[in-house]
Amino acid sequence: MKDEKLLALLDSNCRTPLKQLSSKLGISKQAVHNRMKELEKDTILSYLTITNIYELGESNTHLYIKLHGFTDIQLKKKLGKLCKIRNINWVADFVGDYDIGISIFHKSLPELEETLKKVYKLFGGHIRKRDFYFMTRHLIPIARINPGYANYIDVKKIREKEITISELDRFILKCIQSDARFSYLDLADKIGLSRQALKKHIKALEKNKIILGYKILMNYEAQGYTWHAIILRLAPTTDIDEIISDLLNNRNVPFISVTFDGNFIFDFKSKNNNQLREFINSLKDKYKDSIEDYFLLNVNKMHKLKIYGLRKS
Repeated sequence: MKDEKLLALLDSNCRTPLKQLSSKLGISKQAVHNRMKELEKDTILSYLTITNIYELGESNTHLYIKLHGFTDIQLKKKLGKLCKIRNINWVADFVGDYDIGISIFHKSLPELEETLKKVYKLFGGHIRKRDFYFMTRHLIPIARINPGYANYIDVKKIREKEITISELDRFILKCIQSDARFSYLDLADKIGLSRQALKKHIKALEKNKIILGYKILMNYEAQGYTWHAIILRLAPTTDIDEIISDLLNNRNVPFISVTFDGNFIFDFKSKNNNQLREFINSLKDKYKDSIEDYFLLNVNKMHKLKIYGLRKS
């Protein structure tokens, strides 16, 4: 039970000091430290700094592909090469309506076009089907300790103009994106700043809503879950706010993306097929007049995950 509460506290803010975690859990700082080290072996994959890439001038497109004619060994080699493409931040392979999913960051349509050319060259005539989704918003629920409405991190465009940040700030963000429990002293030494100067930079990034929060990336498989990705295509007149609310308040939905035309791509973790079936059926029943189609993808393996990869301006 204490592990569950510890994970929830870290998911709310994984930079919470050991002293505060100790006080909230009612155990010693050393005990908290030991439990975290144990959880890092299988449950906690990394400590994430959530960055608002949209404010930095990036756009995000998802590409889902159905393939044919590859052996498992051939596909593995292709996916390895795919992961090396710089502005592709997520690659997964599925069992379901598509075989692979790709997330691409791009600052312009020509950059997107150039990336797609590399993808198509890699898979050649083996592509049977492909679909694009232009993402405008990502909602990341935060694990709850007590019942009630879910808090969440909302990654979306806030200002009309792109915020310009220094290359130093970009380097800081790159250093902490998968190491949110960084030490100010160690990071300051690495970057060549004083501790106070580094803290000033990070506080400014938080104030300007470039850094939106700090949370954990959990290994669902180690917790006994199967990971699914669900693509939900909705009628144009759908009130998406109600669906967003329902998804945010479902503890088995850890990530939600919204496309520019009001469709959804979201993750769902289930303990068994019955749990998944009940969820899908309840969604279809409640929104039967809104759901035009849906695709269910069982995540076989995640080959690359670079949360909001940061590049030079």
